[in-house]
Order: sequence, then structure tokens, then C-alpha cells
Amino acid sequence: MKLLKQRATILRRHWEDMARSDALWAVLTDPAKKGGGWNEAAFYETGRETIAAHVALLPAEEGAGGPGSQTDGPKKRRGRALDFGCGVGRLTWALADHFQHVVGVDISASMLGKARAHRAETGNVDFVLNTTPDLRAWADGSFDFVYSHLVLQHNPVPLIETFIGELCRVCRPGGYVMFQLPARTLHRRARKPWWMWFWPPSLVKRTWRAFNRVAVVRGVMEVNFLEADRVRQLLTEAGMIDVRAYDDLSAGPGYPGFLYLARKD
Repeated sequence: MKLLKQRATILRRHWEDMARSDALWAVLTDPAKKGGGWNEAAFYETGRETIAAHVALLPAEEGAGGPGSQTDGPKKRRGRALDFGCGVGRLTWALADHFQHVVGVDISASMLGKARAHRAETGNVDFVLNTTPDLRAWADGSFDFVYSHLVLQHNPVPLIETFIGELCRVCRPGGYVMFQLPARTLHRRARKPWWMWFWPPSLVKRTWRAFNRVAVVRGVMEVNFLEADRVRQLLTEAGMIDVRAYDDLSAGPGYPGFLYLARKD
């Protein structure tokens, strides 16, 4: 757990730097938009398009609120949704068009500040800062729909596995969990030199900080993956059933993966 907390701290510092440097590009890394190239309206429109396509995958007769749920209109769904790793709210605000209440959670306070500023009114959306390597702030079964997109891949594998379990834990029985994750990489992955294992922790920490500063300037992000069989195993162990996996290339052509959808037993 101590190691996970250290990695979470490193991630928080990295995303704080990215938020101050080029927040919209950090959330949606289109090479042509680097350096403040995103138009804000076009940026948030991509969120509405993504959410519309993903919500359409939910069983129409049950929606995110489970069997017998009611609707407040042609788009509105009953229930509470969680957007894990919400960043500047690109997908959170879009989810608010489909759910009664949405909670966007992120590790970066700067990202959340930009998310809140996008709309003057909060309406049915809350943004919450979470800097722990878990979702302990929420009780079991707190949400009808738990969602994460282009987020888990930027965590080290132990944190990916931990958060998959947490996403399932805070989903209510009968609710749905949906997240995207690369299953492999087509890129050559560099290995840590053997001698780095003998570095003192203080030196490792300073090195990571220096790497993060360089990464922000160069637009470098850590991208990890988890094989589909392992993801299915984690979902099953967390009490999820009816696991579906849709082909997904949203992490980039070098990171083929899946959009996972599962129902809580």
C-alpha cells in the first residue's frame, strides 16, 4: 500500500503540471492540438459524442438504473453515475445529460477547477478530489453506473488492478461498470536498467520528479496495458457478470484494447 501511495503522489504531481501546461491536450492527446490547439467547444463536443455512443451500449430496457427504472425525458436516465479520472469534465458534463446525478472524481485539483469553470452552474454534477490509491470516500454500491475512459492506462499496473476492483465495489448490485483499457502494445517497451533497483529511495523520487517535468514539456505520458484475460478475472472476482468486451483503439493505434462493460451480480 505504501508503494501505491507513492505512485499515486507521483501521478498527482504529473497531472497537476499537465493541467497547468496544456490541460485540454493532456485529456485528449490529438497531436494536431498540442500547445493549446483545442477549441473548447469542439473539445467538449467530443465528450458528448463518446458518451452517446457508450451509453447506447447499455441495455435499453434497464438503462443504468437497473430493471424498472424510469426516465425524465428522451435522454435522461435515473440513477447516479461516477466518472473516474474526469479531468476537466469532458465526459462528466456529457454524462449529466443521461443521469440524474454525476460525480466526477480526479487526482488533480487544477483539472477539477477547470472542469467546474466550464459551466457556471453545477446542476446535477459534483466534482471531487481524490488523492488516495482507492475510492474509500464512497461506500459499497454508491453508484448505478461507474465509468472510466482514457484513464486507467496512465496508471502503473498494480494501481490499474486496484482501481478495477474499486470501480466494481462502488457499483450497486444490478448496476453497470464500463471502462476502456489497452490489452497490449505494439511499441517496444524499455526495461528499467538493473542498477536502478539499487538506487536509494530518495534518489528514485528525485528522478521521477525530473522525469515528470520533462514529460510535461515533451508531452510524454505513461501508457500501460492489461491483458483481457486478466481483466476478465478481476471483474469476475469483483462480482461482475455478463462481461462484454468491444474492440477499442482510443488509446492510439499502437495500443489495441477493449471497452469493457459488465453488470454487478
